[in-house]
Amino acid sequence: MMRTCGVLSDIIQSQGRLNSVALGGLLWLLVLLLALPTMAAEPLDWVHLPPLPDETGVAGPFAGTHNHVLLVGGGANFPDGMPWDGGEKRWHDAVYVLEPGAEAWQTGFKLPRPLAYGVSLSLDAGVVCIGGDDADTFHDDVFLLRYEEGTVTTTLLPSLPHPLAYSAGAVLDGRVYVAGGLRAPESEATEALDVFWMLDLTTSEPQWEALPTWPGPERFLAFAAALDGSVFVGGGVQLSETADARRTYLRDVYRYTPGAGWRQVADMPRPAAAAPTPAPTVGDAHFLVLGGDDGGLLGFQPPADHPGFTREILAYHATTDAWLTAGALPFETKVTVPAVYWQDAWTVPSGEVRPGVRAASVWAAHFSPLWRRARFGVLNWTVLSLYLGAMVVMAMFFAGRQRDTREFFLGSRSMPWWAVGLSIFATQLSAITFIAIPARSYGADWTYFLANMSIPLAAPFVIYCFLPYFRRQPIASAYEYLEQRFNVAVRFAGSAAYVLLQLGRIGVVLFIPSLTLATVTGMDVRVAIVLMSLLATAYTVLGGIRAVIWTDVIQAVVLIGGAVLCFIILLAGIPDGFAGLLRIGAEQDKFTTFLWDWDATLPVVWVVVLGNFTAQFVPYAADQTVVQRYLTTATTRQAAKSIWTNALLCIPISFLFFGVGTALYVYYRTHPDPQLIGLRNDAVFPLFIAGTLPPGIAGGVIAGVFAATMSSVDSAMNSIATVVTSDYRRLCSIPEERALRMARGLTAFLGLFAAASALLIASADVRYLWDQYVQLLGLFGGSLAGMFCLGIFTRRANSIGALVGGAASAVILFLVSAYTPLHFFLYSGIGIGSCIVVGYVASLPFPARK
Repeated sequence: MMRTCGVLSDIIQSQGRLNSVALGGLLWLLVLLLALPTMAAEPLDWVHLPPLPDETGVAGPFAGTHNHVLLVGGGANFPDGMPWDGGEKRWHDAVYVLEPGAEAWQTGFKLPRPLAYGVSLSLDAGVVCIGGDDADTFHDDVFLLRYEEGTVTTTLLPSLPHPLAYSAGAVLDGRVYVAGGLRAPESEATEALDVFWMLDLTTSEPQWEALPTWPGPERFLAFAAALDGSVFVGGGVQLSETADARRTYLRDVYRYTPGAGWRQVADMPRPAAAAPTPAPTVGDAHFLVLGGDDGGLLGFQPPADHPGFTREILAYHATTDAWLTAGALPFETKVTVPAVYWQDAWTVPSGEVRPGVRAASVWAAHFSPLWRRARFGVLNWTVLSLYLGAMVVMAMFFAGRQRDTREFFLGSRSMPWWAVGLSIFATQLSAITFIAIPARSYGADWTYFLANMSIPLAAPFVIYCFLPYFRRQPIASAYEYLEQRFNVAVRFAGSAAYVLLQLGRIGVVLFIPSLTLATVTGMDVRVAIVLMSLLATAYTVLGGIRAVIWTDVIQAVVLIGGAVLCFIILLAGIPDGFAGLLRIGAEQDKFTTFLWDWDATLPVVWVVVLGNFTAQFVPYAADQTVVQRYLTTATTRQAAKSIWTNALLCIPISFLFFGVGTALYVYYRTHPDPQLIGLRNDAVFPLFIAGTLPPGIAGGVIAGVFAATMSSVDSAMNSIATVVTSDYRRLCSIPEERALRMARGLTAFLGLFAAASALLIASADVRYLWDQYVQLLGLFGGSLAGMFCLGIFTRRANSIGALVGGAASAVILFLVSAYTPLHFFLYSGIGIGSCIVVGYVASLPFPARK
């Protein structure tokens, strides 16, 4: 046993001796990654694909993707001459197939009949082709177009309630929606249709269902889009029996949300008919209207000289309900054509470029998330660099004091209570507060506000029920209490649970500001991740917990000051200032805080309050990251003051950050910005900082974002090193000097791990990072907090019961999260409660520990 301990100790100590090598390696990796990508001037980067084999091109084709190929079939054109020269319109049944990377289309495939001007939508099962017309009639056929083993096949689906063409359609959650259209040629129709039908392909026997229609004019040649859990229908043409005003071009738009119905949203800046549909979506909050016919050249003569349709691209932002112009098409606008998402690009295959004129060209648009030009500037970079450098210099100042683990882990129990309180605040709220809470109130409302109010509610319980047990003995790790109360096995189980929780969390916390820097400067997100991990590792290795706490104090000041400054500047940019913020926010229900219901699946008041009250016992009573702060003060009374400092700070700071999010919403609603296109909500606040604040000040506020992250990352690294080193010394007796080297080596290794995990997370699709963090906390932290509660609040529980209760709690939480719709705010309470109940019952057959 002693030989094994010696080998392990030598390995870990070698990490300490290689600190400089590890940091140097990070620097070299940073240099290798620091080639910044070229910025694009527009959000869409258009490229040519091989043109259709039909050199004339077609309008109204069916198009989609299946099994990684692009399918285009049917359509109509004038192959023998233009209509004004007597050319006859012809419908087609040919289907063309384009494989990824191919230079030409495959031919020889056919539709069941010549067909055009229907709706085509791509699903995993194939391309759903709906309705359409031919030279003789309109059709109600619906079929699935598939490509398998080099062959194109069709499978019939339930027919439409009646024939339909020139409609719009979209797919939402496996359900096909069709809106508007005509049931007879325009020359014969007296009016367009306001039908809104749904085909649920998630059921075994799907049938078309007629849904309530939008509260506006009937229309055909409209567009549809599926975005943010809703179907949008807008634009198009309304028919009239008046001979001199047969067509009315529309610009109104409506949003249908299943379960909530229709509501009208902001009108387009101009009419748009026959634009590519379904409208391309970009990110989680935008869809685009690619040109379209605005009706301005209706009846143009002579038709041969028609200049084509508008090339203007309109972008709709679902979060702020605002429209803006997003550049122009680099080619002649195509109408009466589907838009297909294929190979990470929105493809427009063929289409009509002028009345009667088709184009065989195929264009594909890749969205470039780095199209936003870097505006950070030399002064901002200088301020940010000076701030980050100052953190490392401070750590070097404290490095000379690190002579034993008591100083490295506990700061020799001599830290002032107010500094410890600010450190707890910076550690627990930090980056989650600075970015994700404003993102939440920007994208939704204030229903999560009460979650933060549970922190001061829980503070008295932590101070009077938990704190005395941690301060009673000279411990460094919170989980040493579990050994004193139960046995060493429970201690190691608690330590393992904590370490796993922190290892899972540290990558998310590091990723948030790295995404921020990438957004506002154009730097590769990987570079930002490596930079953050390098700096946090450097000053934590050098200065220990003393450096961590004092840098946290500075970072808390920068964090709060930056948020206050941003709020003031936001108010200055909002019409009517604070009054305008209140008025527009109230009109859009952005201040909704209290949801009164008994539904445990929604963030109603009792779920938010009760769930988060119990959740606070995870970080404040069972998390080494916070408990370690309690142990750095000289007395229990000072530790209690530090807890109150953090708890009381949470009240005004929560108002501040939720207010910043709402102010961002109002600001961008009244000042639409094309740079928001494709931007995730978590990056909107940083974009405002870099693009709106004065040079130098922006650098300081962005430094606050980095401050937020480093305060969490450094705390996690130091706390994990404390737990692992303390547990190792429990098994193997090693000298103090070797233990200190081991702690520093572990810290350096954790810096490398944090960078690696954040790099993996960088590609994850996470809409609200705060939600993800709370879910992680609830699922894996509840059982750990339950073990502490079991030991503190019961006398009969023993070690077997604690282990059984902790394991059962983890299983119960997994089952609850996987098989029930309960809101994740309740997870921590369920985890704690199940651990206490099961642990107590499991203890009864065994003797109580004296």
